[in-house]
Amino acid sequence: MSSNPVVMERLRVSERRLAGLVDGLDEEALGTASACSAWSVGRVMAHLGSGAEIALAGLHAGLVGSTESVPAEVTQALWAKYDALGESEATARSLQANAALVDAFEALSPSELADVRVPFFMGPVPVTSFASFRLAEHVVHTWDVEVTRHPDVELDPVSAGIILDMVLTPLVGRLARPPRWPAKRVLVRLSDSDAAMTLVLGDPVTIEDDMPDGGESDGREPGRPSDAIAIMTTGAFIRLAYGRLDRTRTPESVGVSGSVSLDELREIFPGF
Repeated sequence: MSSNPVVMERLRVSERRLAGLVDGLDEEALGTASACSAWSVGRVMAHLGSGAEIALAGLHAGLVGSTESVPAEVTQALWAKYDALGESEATARSLQANAALVDAFEALSPSELADVRVPFFMGPVPVTSFASFRLAEHVVHTWDVEVTRHPDVELDPVSAGIILDMVLTPLVGRLARPPRWPAKRVLVRLSDSDAAMTLVLGDPVTIEDDMPDGGESDGREPGRPSDAIAIMTTGAFIRLAYGRLDRTRTPESVGVSGSVSLDELREIFPGF
């Protein structure tokens, strides 16, 4: 599990990175398309801003010992508030909200970091887990903004590793659409970390550690053969799972061989 300092540090890095990307952009520039479906850059900022305010409310609830998630009416009111703002206004408010959330995480005492449980959709979770989910959202949407200007940009590898461990591995089934064909196993080798895991394409889709004892594995253990092998960086694997590894944004280093194709993997992870 990633440590509190590393998660909080990457949140601050991502917050500052996004602030730098949108600094000086006018209403027209903020209205241009991002890499996130039909959202403009400004709407991505609005989404991150409302998400930051909702997350801050959730954190405050955890700090006072509440086990109740942020009420739906509060969430809906924040969405409506951002929806009513223009691109520039939404961006300005979003930047303030994102900074305030990271400030709140950084202000937590060691005992709060260890003991507080934050109400979340999956039940009360430790602060580090809660912050990791926020990191995933912020890092991926920051990429949505940045890639439109810098086509070769990749997710920060440290953040990508946290997202893989804390978010994607336990909850990959929420991002995946079960395949139309019988279950298959894809050995995924991460070229930037020498790690390996098995992506089980069943119903639900899951991720299994391919090297439980820390040793080398070729994905051919007795009774557990791989149907395909995928080689890519951790950042590219996160983007695949989040529906952001389309043909125009796939590095040449990505390779998939065997009875599952990269296009079939893209179909399983449609994104949002």
